[in-house]
Amino acid sequence: MTQLATLTDRPVPTLAELTPGTLVVTEPLPQFKRIPARSGVVLDAWGSMVLVWFWGLGEPVPGETVHAIFPSEITVLTTTLETVPMGAFESIARGLAVVKGRPWYPSELTELFERVEAVSDLRAAQLAPQGR
Repeated sequence: MTQLATLTDRPVPTLAELTPGTLVVTEPLPQFKRIPARSGVVLDAWGSMVLVWFWGLGEPVPGETVHAIFPSEITVLTTTLETVPMGAFESIARGLAVVKGRPWYPSELTELFERVEAVSDLRAAQLAPQGR
């Protein structure tokens, strides 16, 4: 039987489904008032939780725009990095570029950097004029 989230009838994603770059919406339990209920992107698994960056709030900063979230508080979006609107994708890429330009950044961002760079290359190739 599929495990269901405690406050809704939606299925709870597994940690295996919450890979870096997965776009999600969080629905934190009421007692966690500091955690936003909004769209985010998975950075990495963290024990039995996942680290989610809420890119619309700014660059990745632990405790401010990056939070550890239980899978039961997450809904996976059908939109992916490949299909998210260009404005949202560019916002994610800009936030990562700010951090990547520093002499250090959390290792949890490495896989997301790689995914965003690959998707950026793919999008650029799709927009490039086709040779004849």
